[in-house]
Amino acid sequence: MNPKSILGSLGVFSLVFVFLMIPTSPIASAYLGVFRSIGAWVFFSEWGEREVLFQKSPRSGQNSAFTRIEIANRRKLAPDGSGTVRHVDFDAGRLAWLPTAFFIALVLASPLQWPRRLRALALGGVCVQVVVFLCLAFVIWRESSVVGLVSLTPFWADIAARSQSGFLTLLPFLYPVVIWVAVVFRREDFSPAAI
Repeated sequence: MNPKSILGSLGVFSLVFVFLMIPTSPIASAYLGVFRSIGAWVFFSEWGEREVLFQKSPRSGQNSAFTRIEIANRRKLAPDGSGTVRHVDFDAGRLAWLPTAFFIALVLASPLQWPRRLRALALGGVCVQVVVFLCLAFVIWRESSVVGLVSLTPFWADIAARSQSGFLTLLPFLYPVVIWVAVVFRREDFSPAAI
């Protein structure tokens, strides 16, 4: 790639990423609504001890990305549904939309033919969402200790807390790049003729 095409790709990446990350973006709002619905469906179960509910956080205010997960231990709930509930408020924009937008911007800035670019968006987009929900499953598992669904020693509780912090700070920028490399590039792209 020559310097001009590299600058062009960086420009496309920047424009797409900034556009997608505008807080009032209808694309982001639609994604967050779908994210909450899928989260409620994925983690809902009529059986077992854990009850998990998803909703927009009452603390969201101007930031509509804030989401609340309610975790309850069915064994400890009264017949009327009252009892200890763990409220987990988190920024779904950072956990879910940021890596999704980052991945989309990377793919759209890649110098590929459109059919290949669309395949990469579809396959990689699914992979990004799988990682998002695996991170979320870990958060739900860790927070379940508060309502007696998981028992952790102080040592493992500290490790789990540090891991959760890492998920929320480092991973949103790390795994989209790994997935982008995996779905965009082919071996022949690195042959001397392609370079």
